[in-house]
Amino acid sequence: MVTQRGDRCFNEVAMKLSPTEGEDYRNLEYRTVYEYAAVETGADSTAWQASNDLLGRLHGVLAFVDETILSSYQTTSGSIRGVETFVRISANEYRCRGALFESGKKSSSWALRYRKA
Repeated sequence: MVTQRGDRCFNEVAMKLSPTEGEDYRNLEYRTVYEYAAVETGADSTAWQASNDLLGRLHGVLAFVDETILSSYQTTSGSIRGVETFVRISANEYRCRGALFESGKKSSSWALRYRKA
């Protein structure tokens, strides 16, 4: 859910992951709280920062290209970096693809659909 306080926006995201057959971890849920300047109409990018349950403090940038949002980010130490693309499917749904890199090597990747709750 996105809320606005003054010129700052906050977006709290909860993600619940379920293991696929053969994986040995329990269902995992984590939260990320994003903070960014209110995006003005016609803006093509904005910086953001976040607090993530698993990764800690993050900072990054969003670029807006037609119906796609591109995101690049890293942890405060710079040892973990990530990239994501969000393609709008409808007013309430985005298709997401992303990858996380630790010390220059891919540690995970994902393909998701985000739906507005």
